[in-house]
Amino acid sequence: LPMKVITSPTLQKSLPIIGHASYIFLASGFLMTDMLELRLLLVGGYSGLVLFHLCHAKPLRIPLRWSALFVCVNATAAALLISDRYGAALSEEEEERFKLHFSKLTRGQYYQLIQMGHVKHYEDGEVLTVEGKFCPKLYFVLSGKGCKVYHHKAFVSNIDAGGFVNDVAFSQSHFDLHNNNSTPQRKEEEKIGAYGTVVTMGKCTVMEWDQQLLRQHLKSRPDMERNMKYCLSEHLVYTLLSQREAAHLRQQRWNTERREKENESNSSVKEEEEEDATLLTQEKTSNPSSSSSSDPKNANNNALTKKDRKVSIQRRKSILRRSPSNNSIEWVEVEDDDLTQKLNHAQRRISKSNNNTNGDDGIGSQNALFSNTRE
Repeated sequence: LPMKVITSPTLQKSLPIIGHASYIFLASGFLMTDMLELRLLLVGGYSGLVLFHLCHAKPLRIPLRWSALFVCVNATAAALLISDRYGAALSEEEEERFKLHFSKLTRGQYYQLIQMGHVKHYEDGEVLTVEGKFCPKLYFVLSGKGCKVYHHKAFVSNIDAGGFVNDVAFSQSHFDLHNNNSTPQRKEEEKIGAYGTVVTMGKCTVMEWDQQLLRQHLKSRPDMERNMKYCLSEHLVYTLLSQREAAHLRQQRWNTERREKENESNSSVKEEEEEDATLLTQEKTSNPSSSSSSDPKNANNNALTKKDRKVSIQRRKSILRRSPSNNSIEWVEVEDDDLTQKLNHAQRRISKSNNNTNGDDGIGSQNALFSNTRE
């Protein structure tokens, strides 16, 4: 610097303040936990040291040059951190997507991520990944109905807009990439296949990244790599919780349907019980002689108890009908083999009882056999 500037009384009085302030900035920078704040304080501290050495008539050139170099290094690092943290301006759609799905990344990291990706449009039924086969892409569904996931040829879940595709394989292969025991040839042979087969539902728009290029970019940026892992893990947890909620809703729906079927079965049983009671009552009314039998056992058998009439619809394959020929009760529509055999035997006994009864159509015997056969 010119001697007039160096010999200025004001500057000479300010030199101690500049020197102390510079070292205070350096000490404060080493106490910072935030990298950007650390870099900015180091830039300020080393800049003060450069000024301190320049304001001497015979400056110490070695400290001066190294301090100037440290200013350049920390200023460059601070600029990269600012770019990584704040980045460029985002559109409204990108801003909304960033807040919903990429909040673990910084704005600058998110901007770098979308700059590396390519937007593509897919039609209905297009396959993005095949189960067990390596897919070199990582997908993110931007809009549309989403995709269906099949595992072992069975439907597993849906991936709606805002979800990743092939993220499990990407995360696992990215972890194996940092394994120092793996050779490049072994890494090539051990490429992770897709978790399941993913097929698009209707037209949808996705953003895709090349896995190799994305890994190389993340490897050179540890902070972005860490935040990207957090983002993928958050999406995986959200997917698992969604599947759990869907399974819970399916279970509730199944329980509701089962209760409705049980209610229908119970109502059908009650209707058949009422029909049986009506038929027997009509038969007794039309044949009072049989209902007034002197045998107390037959009188007891004529009245069917509730326990005898309560038969499951699944076992009961026969129904009572009045025969149009002789105006008597008969069994029809029997499908159960064991029950059919018993009812045929009962019909033969009823016919034999009718033939041996004078003036009695055997209704009392039918009632007794009806109770025993159903039990």
